[in-house]
Amino acid sequence: MKTSTKFILVFVLLAAVAVFVSEATAKVNTQTTQTAQVKCSGLQCTTQKLIAAVSKFTLKQVLIGVVVVLATIALQQQYTINQKKGSIPGPSFVPPFFGMLFQLIFTPFSFYEKQEKYGAVSWTSILNKFVLFVTDAEINRQVFKEENAKLFLSLGAKKILTEKAIPFIEGAAHKQLRKQLLPLFTIRALSSYLPIQEKIATEHINQWIKEGKDINARNVCRDLNMAVSTGVFVGNNTPVEIREEIAKNFFLMNEGFLCLPIDLPGTTLRKAINARVRLVELFTIIIENSRKRMSAGEECQSLIDLWVEHFLNCPEEERDELSNDTIIFTLLSFMFASQDALTSSLVWTIHLMANHPDVLARVRAEQKALRKTDEPLNLDTMRQANYTRMVVNEILRFRPPAVMVPHENIEDIVIGDNVFVPKGTMILPSIWSSHFQEGGFKNPQNFDPERFNAERKEEITCAKNYLVFGAGPHFCIGKELAKNQIEVFLTKLAMSAEWEHNKTPGGDEIIFGPTIFPKDGCNASIRGKDYFKC
Repeated sequence: MKTSTKFILVFVLLAAVAVFVSEATAKVNTQTTQTAQVKCSGLQCTTQKLIAAVSKFTLKQVLIGVVVVLATIALQQQYTINQKKGSIPGPSFVPPFFGMLFQLIFTPFSFYEKQEKYGAVSWTSILNKFVLFVTDAEINRQVFKEENAKLFLSLGAKKILTEKAIPFIEGAAHKQLRKQLLPLFTIRALSSYLPIQEKIATEHINQWIKEGKDINARNVCRDLNMAVSTGVFVGNNTPVEIREEIAKNFFLMNEGFLCLPIDLPGTTLRKAINARVRLVELFTIIIENSRKRMSAGEECQSLIDLWVEHFLNCPEEERDELSNDTIIFTLLSFMFASQDALTSSLVWTIHLMANHPDVLARVRAEQKALRKTDEPLNLDTMRQANYTRMVVNEILRFRPPAVMVPHENIEDIVIGDNVFVPKGTMILPSIWSSHFQEGGFKNPQNFDPERFNAERKEEITCAKNYLVFGAGPHFCIGKELAKNQIEVFLTKLAMSAEWEHNKTPGGDEIIFGPTIFPKDGCNASIRGKDYFKC
């Protein structure tokens, strides 16, 4: 804001205060007799005079004063936004103070649609925060790769995860950490996780069938996904009660990311922080146990074991420090990044397969051709299941779990066609818009796994538009692990059950939050059926 404008606004506020004070003085002067009878001095006397003066104001006078102050602040906000937006297209007006917050909360799909119509880069305001909405795939990639545009998780995220978590690590330290993580996602590592993923998915699906009740996909997939995460990270050798306590505390911690950032006893944020403290304690015990077992040459049973084993097998001169904190806060970052996102993808798997029986039939036919019986899955067989993998890729394209990944720039930057972005701007690169952008994927509104076949190769021709795993320094390192989990789930469910989508009025409406879900969570009737015997 220009200095002259600041002076004008300050002058208006001072004028309002001056009127208020003059009225107070006049009221005080009319109370000479009463104040004379009161024996007071210094601060006490001044306080009493002010109380006496304020009590004499009428409600109308107080309201006028409040209106003047609020109006001045609103004008200041509007001026600041006008200066920042320049010629960037966007809404003709945003309400002061709250901006477009309520539209974003109550009608998110409509909000996104309106923003998309403004063009590749448009502006809006949320809680007086200047926000840029980006829909163009190339510009989105630019934002993901911009070193001065940092990930923004939520107002309370840093208090919960602390600065030790991956999203807050930058530069050389971030590169070094990602280098340490590479052995956790090799073919050998993914193969060791696969039996855990398959076993837990099978147990949960069989339980759904055994109970014989209709399921709400969002609820049951959340529990299944958490069981898989804890199983992969800490291993099935970890007692069930410990894994359940990890799950309970993670869900408590997760609630803190969407609450008001008020850290007081009893608040959601404080409960989230306390849950993180307990998770640190639990993971510390598990890691120390892993160090002992790996030092004794025992077999790896979890992601933690693989990390410790790799550390112990490195020549001493090549070893980087591997503290418990490094492992713990990396695991918390993985859980935060994957839990809601993968739950969303599993829900959409149930939803989309029920609504596209022709696709599901082809998945079953392919699985039956590759495996004559329900033998354990392995990576070689899964890589031969080309159509099944195409379906997984299309689920992620058609319903990307995280539709946008907020960033905040710490310095002035320029994006797109010479668009100036002032420091402190919230940038919302839209993965959803990139996946449905005109000129990208062919007929993007159609659910069409064949777009990824050997002839069309849209994963290559439209690679710039496929942003479900991000881009740049924070590109999802666990991409293959996540895709394997969706494929395992799809394969096991397809070959052991049949299900119907029980639609409800308005239930298919997409709810936009950190991740997307059908409004009703996708209700389904599920029955057991062995398709290997059909």
